[in-house]
Amino acid sequence: MHSKKEKINDNLFLLRTWQVDQPKANVLIVHGYAEHSARYEETASKLNEEGYSVYAFDRRGEGESEGKRAIVNNFAVQVHDMKQIIGMIEKKDVKLFLYGHSLGGLIVTKYIVDYDAEGIDGFILSGPLLMPDEDMSPFLQKIAGLVGRLLPFLPVVNLDSSLLSQDVEEVKAYDADPLVYHGSTKARTAFEFLRTMKFVQKRFHSIRIPFLVMHGSADKITNPKGSQMLYNLASSEDKTIRIFDGWYHEIMREPKKEMFFNSMLSWLKERV
Repeated sequence: MHSKKEKINDNLFLLRTWQVDQPKANVLIVHGYAEHSARYEETASKLNEEGYSVYAFDRRGEGESEGKRAIVNNFAVQVHDMKQIIGMIEKKDVKLFLYGHSLGGLIVTKYIVDYDAEGIDGFILSGPLLMPDEDMSPFLQKIAGLVGRLLPFLPVVNLDSSLLSQDVEEVKAYDADPLVYHGSTKARTAFEFLRTMKFVQKRFHSIRIPFLVMHGSADKITNPKGSQMLYNLASSEDKTIRIFDGWYHEIMREPKKEMFFNSMLSWLKERV
């Protein structure tokens, strides 16, 4: 099933939908940093085949949405944007699950702790950005705020696309995608990531709804220890973690990705 797309909220956002008749549940996908919702066509197709309606949106400043490219000046805005999208989803007396990848995983987690999971029946995270890279010294973390304020558009890091997937064709597709932001992450954006990671870590214990968190053990883009920390500290009685040995960051695009899809679909089936 192909997606439908429309501009919403005074043309600020591109909303993409993959709907089925009489859905078992709804799933809202929140994509990662610098990418866009169309990259989740295969994930949505797998969910459609099992009877789920899927929604996704290009986040502010990314993909086909409006705004300065890949700039996050205030993380609260990202969470509020997602809250607006959640309010637009037609529930039809079925459950709503969130699925966040990478930075999308951090946004989903912050929504859960900020709004006490309002309107959400469970969530799924893949390669979530929940803990800084261990190679980043405490000193650099401390001065990140100062640099972010004084030099907000200073380029501080570039993404190495070869670390996304061990499937060379997936990496080539990413590099050639005109809707992907291929520039440097700016200082203010990096600081917002760090600040929000620390914020949610202190509140992992407040999470009580069901969740599934998955990560590749060889992920060099987001720290797998963040997923383990979430699993260890969350108060949810129903929580599951899956670490894929030797896998890279985009586990939905790894050579053995069917294992990822099976894990996600099995988890959903048991909770619908």
